[in-house]
Amino acid sequence: MCSVTYAMKYAKRFFPILSVVLMFCPITRSVLTTPVPPTCSKPEILNGNVVPDSAVYHNADMVEFSCNSGYTLNGISTATCVANETDASWDSPPPSCKETPVPVCGKRATAFSTSARIHGGSTSTSGSWPWMVQVFRSTGATLQFLCGGSILSAKWIMTGADCFSNSDTLVIYAGTLTLTESVPEEQQLPVRRKVKHPSFINYQSGNDVALLEVSSSIVFNGLVRPICVPPGTNYELPPNTKCFFAGWGRTHDHTLSPSETLQEVEMQIQTKTYCDPKYRRFISASPDGMPSTLLCAHGNNKDTCAGDWGGPLMCDVGDGTWYQYGVNSFSDDRCDNGPTFYTQMTQVYSWIETVTDSNFTVPDDVNECDQTPDPCPNEKCINYVGSYTCGAISGLRIHYAFQVIWGICLMLCLII
Repeated sequence: MCSVTYAMKYAKRFFPILSVVLMFCPITRSVLTTPVPPTCSKPEILNGNVVPDSAVYHNADMVEFSCNSGYTLNGISTATCVANETDASWDSPPPSCKETPVPVCGKRATAFSTSARIHGGSTSTSGSWPWMVQVFRSTGATLQFLCGGSILSAKWIMTGADCFSNSDTLVIYAGTLTLTESVPEEQQLPVRRKVKHPSFINYQSGNDVALLEVSSSIVFNGLVRPICVPPGTNYELPPNTKCFFAGWGRTHDHTLSPSETLQEVEMQIQTKTYCDPKYRRFISASPDGMPSTLLCAHGNNKDTCAGDWGGPLMCDVGDGTWYQYGVNSFSDDRCDNGPTFYTQMTQVYSWIETVTDSNFTVPDDVNECDQTPDPCPNEKCINYVGSYTCGAISGLRIHYAFQVIWGICLMLCLII
């Protein structure tokens, strides 16, 4: 390596040589550079997001992880970049995003006892009806409550077709009991598509039902779950079946304001003989009485009222699974002068299936009449949920446990 210092030390004795060396040996100098501090690279999270989003992160930079709709975060939601002179790394590994399982329809997260409920007008508790939603009209800075509704799936809401006009901008609130008080668990869901039943003209014409597609997926939890829909006429319920209705409608005749908190009332499905004259009181031009697209139900000196429209008539078939059998369509102006008429779900099931592309949860469609031997050999067998009737006489409710015992008995008889 050439050195100017070495050459000048012996300059007097070797001046001629030094001259030659300086000609061919350039003077060198050291250049001081500032080292680049290590950085952390962007952490990867499948089906999720990192905020803030950057290519590199410096010491003490913190990021927050979130998952896409339909996925649940599994792990620590934040991480901090820790860097020294030689290395940089995150203080914790990135979490994973696991697909959120869709809960079984019609199941509640909280215990429920009808004996502990007051018939008519009692206040609902959190988690009692996790599929209940509020339908609001957005007018810019304000929201106007229109109707109740129910959750069918992560993308679809069901309500009444008479609740809104096609030009309305709708917003859904799920996971809350009150109309005006915000709670951390509530979900605000703008509606991207409104589909009314094609046969709907007004509430008097029947088929008062609509489907609302929300713009982002509903996040299911203990307070937000879907309700089951009975798949077709095989799931019709016999008269006198006890069901429940819940809504934010008026609680008294002398008030025009809806109820601030979700109310519930026990209802009983009525016979067509009972419903027909009541129906003619509203629709005088219908000599045949209530059409098959409707059913009517009435409470114990209590009923639904204005503001309850669009809400679900809910029935427990006996195993803790709740089905929606009706959408509240109309009733008397007086809150206690029932019955209430509902769009019958079993009559519009195929339309719901078509619009939603079967994107909702339903139970198995079991035909209780399809048994050997024939349960009604000399009469028409009418199928219900978990039971059947022969002709007009109430039939025996056949439970699964009884079927198993009966099968074992038959096998023993064959062996003997």
